[in-house]
Amino acid sequence: SAKVALPAGEWTLTAASESSEATANVVVAPGTGLASELTISGGQSYLDLYEDGIRVPDISGRNAQDGAVVQLTASEELRIRAGNAAVVRVRVNGIDLGTMGGPGAVVEWRITRDGG
Repeated sequence: SAKVALPAGEWTLTAASESSEATANVVVAPGTGLASELTISGGQSYLDLYEDGIRVPDISGRNAQDGAVVQLTASEELRIRAGNAAVVRVRVNGIDLGTMGGPGAVVEWRITRDGG
């Protein structure tokens, strides 16, 4: 037996022994709420962040430095505004959404929970 932690998404799992092999397709649904990780890589970016309409203190309105990792959680909505979108990578509920945009671009994303 083994335990495997899988992020949300569709997976094909194969288990094999010396005498047999079994394959199963598994769909892992996102958990309740929104859990996000922002990774700043390749420069710095101004950030303005909101969790369920409440501005995140200490990071909002400031520049996040190269290498910074910011954790966000919300029940219904995240709002992420980046001043250098190319250096801000977003992951939500284990799903990598990529960088927010191009170099120097000011971009705002609103990420909402559909169906709770």
